[in-house]
Amino acid sequence: MRASLPTLVVLYMLVFLALVFTVWIFYEMIRSLTERRFLNGKCRCAICGLIYPGSNGAQPARCPRCGTLNENQKIQLF
Repeated sequence: MRASLPTLVVLYMLVFLALVFTVWIFYEMIRSLTERRFLNGKCRCAICGLIYPGSNGAQPARCPRCGTLNENQKIQLF
């Protein structure tokens, strides 16, 4: 079976792009999982944007930077 040079170049590029795409997908999955683990149990201040450990109870947590009381709520990734 013989293949021409342009066919081999196109095949090589398709395999290379498929490999890059696969690595990118796995990287994004790992990054998302790591971000979720980091943000679990944390609060984000509504005023200054600082991310800090939230309170365990139902009471609002006080921001260590600006002193604002913030409700415990799930932090959105995007």
